[in-house]
Amino acid sequence: MNLKKSALLVLLVLLLGCRSERNKVVWTHVDEDLDKLLGDVRQITITSDRPVAKNFYYVININKQGKETELTMHFHDVQLKTRYVSKYEKNDNTENFIGFLSTSKNNQGLNNETMSGIYKYDTKGQIIKLVKMGGVENGNICNYKYNKFGDLIESDEYSNGQIQSKERFKYDSRHLVTELLTEFDDSSKEKLTYLYKKFDPMNNWITKVVLSDGRLSTTITRKITYY
Repeated sequence: MNLKKSALLVLLVLLLGCRSERNKVVWTHVDEDLDKLLGDVRQITITSDRPVAKNFYYVININKQGKETELTMHFHDVQLKTRYVSKYEKNDNTENFIGFLSTSKNNQGLNNETMSGIYKYDTKGQIIKLVKMGGVENGNICNYKYNKFGDLIESDEYSNGQIQSKERFKYDSRHLVTELLTEFDDSSKEKLTYLYKKFDPMNNWITKVVLSDGRLSTTITRKITYY
């Protein structure tokens, strides 16, 4: 009887362990867009059929703690890649992500390492602020807000205290973004609509179509590998 109880206990622990890995939330960013994935994600490769984007693709590496460690943009034609190395620091009971931009050609070493931005996390592991570093947007601040389900619903960017853009997100019952409305400081607007075509066994999307103001814009494909 004790043997049976022990076996059941081991099985329960294994099931709970699998469930926790399956429900793990991983935050990634590409071009300042945040994306939430489920499961024990190891690597994500992102491609697009948009003409201007056909010559490059993104690769994101994730460690076993669910943290992004490296984001690399590969250029097919010139063998040039731009690499964002993720570094973290502890501050006021939160852990901040610091992006460092490095550029390498033909894999012959790294150069031009500069800080690209700092992402600030809350105690729930949600990114709540981005402080941009370098370029014309140096010092710009993006603030992020979430609903009770942990879905990103608002993203506002400020420059010298003045609003530059407002982003508002809508979701379906699966907590997938279905619409993004952006309002710019010149009163112009853009609406993106997202249609999800394929999912992997972990219920992460691997193919989606993005419509810009109702017109076909681009198809994005992701290849996701897990630990």
